[in-house]
Amino acid sequence: MTARPRGPGPLAVICVPAFGAAALAWLQGLRAKHDPKHFRLVAPHVTLVFPTAALAQAEFIAHVASCVRGVRGGAVEFSAAAAFRDQDTGMHLAYLLAGTGAELFRRLHEKLYSGLLAAERRRDIPYDPHITVGRFPSPVDAADLAKRINAGRRTIAGRAAGLDIVAVGENLVRTIHSQPLE
Repeated sequence: MTARPRGPGPLAVICVPAFGAAALAWLQGLRAKHDPKHFRLVAPHVTLVFPTAALAQAEFIAHVASCVRGVRGGAVEFSAAAAFRDQDTGMHLAYLLAGTGAELFRRLHEKLYSGLLAAERRRDIPYDPHITVGRFPSPVDAADLAKRINAGRRTIAGRAAGLDIVAVGENLVRTIHSQPLE
């Protein structure tokens, strides 16, 4: 058996939409208060491939580039919030669901989990493109934040123009490659 070259840790693919200043300030205010650890580690993003060590770094980058060739970026909007229990951590999340742009994110998710990463795709949970804005030990707190966000009827608009391949550690999220969308 051949050992894979050691890389920077598990790799993931995220999209960090470009938001206007007011929208970004609002998102970051929520995240700073309700998800301070991740607020410090990574910008508001949609995860397209969850952390995996299935491929060496060069293979992973080549796979992503191949999968997104010819894919155009586009407008994205987030206007509804929901609460969700993360089965892996047991934490309860509050997040903003993608409305406009959700199909782009789903298509990218499907493409990226094809070929070399097909076996890594989780089929036990639905893929709902979202930006996490809060993490709580209590389901009541997550649901309360989602309810307050929904009551505000705010739409956060931006543009998905590229993807970042990130190395993920306990207290680290580091971009190792940026892949523009056409």
